[in-house]
Amino acid sequence: MARQTASTVRAAAFHRKCLSLAKACSIGFVQARGGWVVSVPGAADLRFEALPGSPLPGQLIALGYIVIKIGESERILPHAVQQRFEIAADGTLIAPTEGSSKPVSVQVTHAGIATVEEYDLRLS
Repeated sequence: MARQTASTVRAAAFHRKCLSLAKACSIGFVQARGGWVVSVPGAADLRFEALPGSPLPGQLIALGYIVIKIGESERILPHAVQQRFEIAADGTLIAPTEGSSKPVSVQVTHAGIATVEEYDLRLS
């Protein structure tokens, strides 16, 4: 009976190690595809954020993970605000007018607040 218990304990430890490895791999997968892992370290489920329209949730579902959208949040991103400028006749930069056929000469990006979608990622 003691041998069976030790075997069960080893199997449970191996299962925890496999889940830990799967979680670590999924963290790298999320980060490599532009997502942000926001779950508390050691949590059973992994929580991440992605920009609206991101293919990341679908990619994780295709890998067999359970992905559940839980809401929206905001995040400060370095490229959230884009401004486009045209060069005026006197050489100054001006905002393009609606319907203008002039090419955009300069595009500047700034940090700003962007809406992101929040998801739970379950390993099993």
